[in-house]
Amino acid sequence: MTKRIRCLSGDTQVLTDYGPMPIGLIVDKVMKLRALAYNRKTATFELQPITKRFKCDYDDVMVRVALEGWGSVTVTRQHRFWSPKGPMRADALKVDDVLYMRDVVSREGEPVDIISPVVVNDVAIVVSNRIVPVYNIEVEHLHNYLISTGSLGHIKLLSMNWNGHE
Repeated sequence: MTKRIRCLSGDTQVLTDYGPMPIGLIVDKVMKLRALAYNRKTATFELQPITKRFKCDYDDVMVRVALEGWGSVTVTRQHRFWSPKGPMRADALKVDDVLYMRDVVSREGEPVDIISPVVVNDVAIVVSNRIVPVYNIEVEHLHNYLISTGSLGHIKLLSMNWNGHE
């Protein structure tokens, strides 16, 4: 059984300097892109280079995390998201847990990016009887990146490739 793989399904949209793109395409085509990430020190969003790309064959359960009113994302059970409690593994999430997302508010008539809470509406274990490819990326300096959920990519969830460097 596969252990400690923190990845996303290949159709998960990563926010890049060219707009939302499937992580599977970014990894398989070794695309030279920058991903939108959150800098906790400056409380700003930044485009940072994708420095590493990962693709693994995965034979364990996946977790589908649904967000209140915003769609869902499917990840390996070890994948981590940012929350008010710190990094949270997908398989530890429960209904009514809170994760962080990117939001845009108006301040003095100007749009401003902020971090906002979003509530977990459902957590479901997804069992596959086959090996599936899963993907992740590493983003320079910040070790996180934004992914879109839902068919229109409305919500920008803060995903982590957290390794303790921040």
